[in-house]
Amino acid sequence: MSIIGGNNGSFNGPIFHEFKKQASFFLKEKIKTTRLVLTDVTPAQLLTEEATNGNPDEPDADDLNTISRAAFEVDDYYRIVEILHKRLVRFVLGNWRASYKALIVLEHLLTHGPKRVADEFQCDVDVITEMESFQYIDDKGYNWGLNVRNKSGRVLDLLEKGPRLKQEKDKASKIIRAIQGFGSFCLETPSDKEILQECDSEFKKQASFFLKEKIKTARLALTDVTPAQLLTKEATNGNPGVPNAYNLNTISRAAFIADDYCRIVEILHKRLARFVLGNWRASYKALIVLEHLLTHGPERVADEFQRDIDVIAEMESFQHIDDKGYNWGLNMRNKSERVLDLLEKGPFLEQERDKARKITSKIQGFGSFCLKTSSEPEILQECNSEFKKEASFFLEEKIKTARLALTDVTPAQLLTEEATNGNPGEPDAHKLNTISMAAFEVDGYYRIVEIIHKRLVRFVLENWRASYKALIVLEHLLTHGPESVADEFERDIDVIKEMERFQHIDDKGYNWGLSVRKKSERVLNLLEKGPILKQERDKARKITRGIQGSDNFCLETSSSKQEILQECNSNFKKQASFFIKEKIKTARLALTDVTPAQLLAEEATNGSPGGPDAHNLKTITSAAFEVDDYYRIVDILHKRLVSFTLGNWRASYKALMVLEHLLTHGPERVAEEFQCDIDVITKMESFQHIDDKGYNWGLNVKKKSRTVLDILEKETLLKQERDEARKITREIQGFGNLCFETSSEQEILQECNLEFKKQSSSFLKEKIKSARLALTDVTRAQLLTEEATNGKPGGPDAHNLKTISKAAFEGDDYYRIVDILHKRLVSFVLGNWRASYKALIVLEHLLTHGPERVADEFQCDLDVITEMKSFQHTDDKGYNWGLNVRKKSERVLNLLEKGPLLKQEREIQGFGSSGVKSSSEQEIPQECNPELTHHKNQNETTVIETKTEKPVIIPTNPKMEKKLSIKSSSTSLEYSKQNVVPDELNEGICDSKPLLAGQKNEPVIKTPMALNRKCDPIVYEVICWW
Repeated sequence: MSIIGGNNGSFNGPIFHEFKKQASFFLKEKIKTTRLVLTDVTPAQLLTEEATNGNPDEPDADDLNTISRAAFEVDDYYRIVEILHKRLVRFVLGNWRASYKALIVLEHLLTHGPKRVADEFQCDVDVITEMESFQYIDDKGYNWGLNVRNKSGRVLDLLEKGPRLKQEKDKASKIIRAIQGFGSFCLETPSDKEILQECDSEFKKQASFFLKEKIKTARLALTDVTPAQLLTKEATNGNPGVPNAYNLNTISRAAFIADDYCRIVEILHKRLARFVLGNWRASYKALIVLEHLLTHGPERVADEFQRDIDVIAEMESFQHIDDKGYNWGLNMRNKSERVLDLLEKGPFLEQERDKARKITSKIQGFGSFCLKTSSEPEILQECNSEFKKEASFFLEEKIKTARLALTDVTPAQLLTEEATNGNPGEPDAHKLNTISMAAFEVDGYYRIVEIIHKRLVRFVLENWRASYKALIVLEHLLTHGPESVADEFERDIDVIKEMERFQHIDDKGYNWGLSVRKKSERVLNLLEKGPILKQERDKARKITRGIQGSDNFCLETSSSKQEILQECNSNFKKQASFFIKEKIKTARLALTDVTPAQLLAEEATNGSPGGPDAHNLKTITSAAFEVDDYYRIVDILHKRLVSFTLGNWRASYKALMVLEHLLTHGPERVAEEFQCDIDVITKMESFQHIDDKGYNWGLNVKKKSRTVLDILEKETLLKQERDEARKITREIQGFGNLCFETSSEQEILQECNLEFKKQSSSFLKEKIKSARLALTDVTRAQLLTEEATNGKPGGPDAHNLKTISKAAFEGDDYYRIVDILHKRLVSFVLGNWRASYKALIVLEHLLTHGPERVADEFQCDLDVITEMKSFQHTDDKGYNWGLNVRKKSERVLNLLEKGPLLKQEREIQGFGSSGVKSSSEQEIPQECNPELTHHKNQNETTVIETKTEKPVIIPTNPKMEKKLSIKSSSTSLEYSKQNVVPDELNEGICDSKPLLAGQKNEPVIKTPMALNRKCDPIVYEVICWW
């Protein structure tokens, strides 16, 4: 049987290939996460490595923008530059693709990144010059050599640091200002010096605080660091500012814990040593922490830092005054002098500790409550001794826990690795028993055997201790484990024979060579599979019976040993297949789109002997009332029934059993669903098959197929069977589907089935969207644009248009949206007129509400849009879609001319709801409480007069359905459907009743309650109709 491959049982099916793709992606993400947590790499560094690897596909715009922004951070800058240097040098080594992608990233950095990039890569000019002569055409005929030559020529022009580089950086700056949030916001124009300085300052202050907190949390969870260790590192880093009192108190309290003490002390030693390397700020902050530890922490701190006296003495001559005139040198000299006085361990230290102790006792919770008196040195010595013993064990346990959580290892695998490592000491009896018991599990067996094979081979590599310990474990497995162990290690006999000549005496005079020779000789005798092996296993079995639970309970007794052993080995083989199947099921559930109900239906209708049990049938029928699971179950049953003609009768027979249960217990539409399979089920009535034991399976298949056909063809019989199932269900609580209707529940079932049909399409679409968001690089705005411009009937609504226009102000979303619209417009030529028409609607909204550069972006599509002006189409209902397309294309073409019409539309719309205000709205106040009156003018138009100091806020009014015109003494604004009206109209000043045909209606003006300010009048003419 194969559940991944095709029907032939191979692993070449499309599902398996998709599985392999997802597995590789999942593994890469795990490795990236692990590297971020456990190593010194940064997200920008990983992104640059990924963007310049040797794989096909060029780095996308989002990655380039992220890298260029990260390059403004000092640490990330050097990491990015180092990667690019290495990638360019690899061109000489033949890895042209990585070098080409490095050129793409370098070009973007030159135009969007820091200015010093051009100086940084002057050393690579020779390598890039060599690329100008690169020649390569791939198997599909694509000329990659031309691309590399063009890109290298462009980069060389930029590296000359002439007017070309300045022009390109200016151009990038303008584009960035037009599209807010795109690229690196730190690119400066000649008039932006102050903005750049402020931006850089803010950029350095924030310093990826969120990322640091995430990394700290991950390090605490997955590595061996402690909160006190992280706090000490943060308190003594090279950033401006000094550690606060709370952090100092926390560190001093933690120093009384043996583990934290050694970690804190180690950090301070490193920080003080860095003073010689010029990192004075970290050393100064370390002095502050050290001073607090000397007065509030353990007494042994003074002894611990005697070796740092020379470094601290150098700090007494430190001189430094910063740009603001602050004398840091004086602070450093004072602090170092005070610390040196404390390190002398004289009366001054005792006085300061007494003083701190008194303050601590007065202020509860301040400082360290563990301050030692003179009678406590013994406790500290004992604590330090215990700390040293536990240190190694603690670290090993942390690593083991992390491996169990993040990798595929098992406890037995870890135990075997530990029992056969190269450390002194032999594995104890408990570990050997645990390993031998785990070897009776299929997964554990293969993992244990693999480790022992590797350990034995290492003897050749002079790792004799690990090989010797592997012999001990192997000896125990041969006498206490599965019989197959002796066959498994036949291939290692040569290596074990070499161990018989081993000679080694350690420094203490112990003859390890003799122990290895004896053990190897004994294992070789057991591997001969003669009487010695049988005698040793019988002996182990007797000891096992005498000591209950000491070893594996599956070892047979002398009286019935043969039967028990055969049963044990048979059980071992059964577990193998089950284990592999469970692993595959778990992997499919985690990495693919299958559901538990789908897997259960596949298992219940496979070709293996044995039919589906009652519990599985109930679970499948219950799941069939869910839209997604319904279609998955039905699809499996269709395939199983069809497979009858291909000779897989057992799967078809089991599918009949599941189908019968669904017809009587599942949704009503099942009967209609399987009308198409009546011919196949009819063929089963003539099936003949008697197995080797004489059982007539053909008779069973004929009976089951006849029953299913009767239910499918006779509505009365179907109703009777469902009623009978319903009665049984009511009698046996919890059986079958609880939604079965009684005679009074017919309406409920009909409503349930109707809702079921409605949800099906929506559910499937949402599942696909969620999967794409989770597993691919798409964004929500990209999915929304695809949905708004698909080829289905119905146009994009106002909410979606506003969301898309707002997203277009983000650099990444802008390019994704524009790319989709380009493709949709081009598809008009291919006959997909509806998608092109909806793309015109979105494009029109972007031109009036989105970034200004949209008009430039779509100049290349003028020809396609011009073709739409001649489009003709009338649908089956007589609706003239051609007229709509022609009008919309004409309007978009007028906007793309970038003339007064575009400017006028953008001023009127005010950039929609994107949050971008027009010039006339910049000074509108947040609140106003005007006094309003109304009257009729000469044209019988209602006039609202308001007295206020400043213009009134004009917010969006969703109640407005057609048109509103507002005029004042200073402005004249036209607002179309669903735009703005005075806030007071929203609150009930302008009310209107629904109109009948032919009636007219004037706005009814109400006076607000809170009108009390006397201001200069501004008159608005309000014309509103519904």
